[in-house]
Amino acid sequence: MNTINEASRSVLKNKPSAILVINSVTSTVADSAISLGKIYLCTEGDEQPCEKCKNCMLIEKNEHPDFIHFDTSSLASETIKVSEIKLLSSFFQLTSNQGGTRIFSLGLMENVSTTIKNTLLKTIEEPPKNLKVILFTKATRSVPLTIKSRCQIIDLRKDIKTEIGASMKKFSELD
Repeated sequence: MNTINEASRSVLKNKPSAILVINSVTSTVADSAISLGKIYLCTEGDEQPCEKCKNCMLIEKNEHPDFIHFDTSSLASETIKVSEIKLLSSFFQLTSNQGGTRIFSLGLMENVSTTIKNTLLKTIEEPPKNLKVILFTKATRSVPLTIKSRCQIIDLRKDIKTEIGASMKKFSELD
């Protein structure tokens, strides 16, 4: 489980319909998405997901019918087609399989086209009932202001020394 700082935890308490996550280099986007999905959908945990309820276990196995994560961190910008985003938009018009909230998670915003960002903006502007959108980025400068202004921003980065150390370690492993 990722460490969620107090400021982020207070934002998540309100379970906003759209959040923009500045991810730490110390964890993968997929791990962060799973952690946040559990926070939204856990039926037992209060401050932290219980890791034991049906929702937590299904999310961990990537089998929850109301949790979809597209990890774009290793994809080219045109890999996720606009038609797929539109299909997802129509998917979110349906009711939840588990009778609660649906979660759509997309990371990283740097790896999607402007057309896809505009399609996401339409969904975020008028979100269907019980839809939560989680968007990931390395830095907010790569996210259009129109999207940023409609999202609660959560910063999962650690202190600068930890972030630089983790980046250097990843860089050294490339050899």
